[in-house]
Amino acid sequence: LASVASLQESERAEDAGQLMAAAAARRPDQEVAAIIGLLRQTGREAEAGTMIQAAAQRPAREIVALTDALRETGWEQDACQVIEAAAVGPPEAVAVLAEALRTAGRQADVARLLDAAVSAQRETGRVIALVAALWSAGLGDETDRMLEIAAASLSSEEGVALADALREAGREDDAFRLYAAAPEAVAKRTPDEIVPLLSPMRLS
Repeated sequence: LASVASLQESERAEDAGQLMAAAAARRPDQEVAAIIGLLRQTGREAEAGTMIQAAAQRPAREIVALTDALRETGWEQDACQVIEAAAVGPPEAVAVLAEALRTAGRQADVARLLDAAVSAQRETGRVIALVAALWSAGLGDETDRMLEIAAASLSSEEGVALADALREAGREDDAFRLYAAAPEAVAKRTPDEIVPLLSPMRLS
């Protein structure tokens, strides 16, 4: 922290940011938690945010350990922010973190991660990729949870568009959940568009 302060005083803010990001990426989890805590205690919120964003890119097991260390030192909100920051990563990385959190018995954090992922990755293609990554990782319950979050947080039109894309990708059961959650949007379609959905939905 003294090095960061010295760089900032020398008008080398970019170097200071790089130093903090490197520390967040490479230092042991307990040290990173301690640095974040010290930044919070001294009112250096922007720097703490830089550390959190960089730390969220670490491997899944290290993220789990870091959030444990933050909670042990009383920084619950920062632990949650690390998980939420990790949600914007590649779908495969999000799925690996979800699996690590589930293995650690952290179901509340799994839900937090998936909620943040849906909010951050509203683009249909990215949500589909996340569904596929969760399913491939054997996280069936988490896939269902993510679709529930999507149905609740997306507009009816967005939900139906996602359902269409899931159906085209061969994930009919997942698509039908979203169709069923947005009946008013489905009802706006023409009979020729609705009829092909009814039989397979009834059988699913």
